[in-house]
Amino acid sequence: MIDESMSYNEIIESVQFDDPVHLLNVESGIYVNGYVRDYFASEPDENGAIDFYISLYSFSTRIETIYILDEKCVLKPVKFSQETIISEVLDDVSSEQPESPVKKNTITHLITKIILLILIFSMITGGIDFSQFFINNNLTYSRFLTKKYSITQLSSVVRNRVKYVKDYQEVWHKPDFAWKNKFGDCEEYAAIITDYLVKNNIEAYIVTINLKSGGGHAFSVAIYDNSWWIIDPLQSAEKMGVRNFSKKMSINDIFLLYSNSSGIFYRVPQWNGDKTTLVYPNN
Repeated sequence: MIDESMSYNEIIESVQFDDPVHLLNVESGIYVNGYVRDYFASEPDENGAIDFYISLYSFSTRIETIYILDEKCVLKPVKFSQETIISEVLDDVSSEQPESPVKKNTITHLITKIILLILIFSMITGGIDFSQFFINNNLTYSRFLTKKYSITQLSSVVRNRVKYVKDYQEVWHKPDFAWKNKFGDCEEYAAIITDYLVKNNIEAYIVTINLKSGGGHAFSVAIYDNSWWIIDPLQSAEKMGVRNFSKKMSINDIFLLYSNSSGIFYRVPQWNGDKTTLVYPNN
């Protein structure tokens, strides 16, 4: 497991294929959730410094992205074409004087790694499901909401405060970041609402799901009086015929309103710092 509490050296020394990644920082206060698909370190420069590359599969977009991890554990997306990568690596190899077999093997391994990353990156699409369920253990309650609201009031307050500008897809803002900066998307709406409900001792979950119309979506559900309540303030839900604050007898009934496929729902950790998170597949 790789998370934001780890140091740079801890990450590069312990990272493994398929490790879950929990809200690593991607510059400017945004975070990415996913798991590790591949990783490699560049050859040391003249000062002994290396670039550490890590390829992460996003649970929001279901797309793989390559990042450079800096020493402050900030992920920086790498944008380059296949031709640029291969030509730069080949240029580096051709400029080298004859090396020992060990050095040649290292360079060959690096080239192989890069080519594999390119192939994986080009093959991953939005329709490929992930094989392991995501365990989110970093969405903790922040005291940005101090008033007592009914669920309908809370939904209205969040929608009026946090403006839906665009779908940020592969990143999740922390609830307090979205609240402070007044922008976000469906994931932030769900995180804020669910965090608030859990803080007030109401059993609530964030649901992530593939929509019938295509694309991903996130919303909240709460369990009250032996019923499941949908809390989804976005107008897009209304256009799909999903009525906000409607109740259903089971989570499966809710899944069927949104999607023809299975979904994942998981619990926001308790506001007291408890890191235990429950994850359930749609059986």
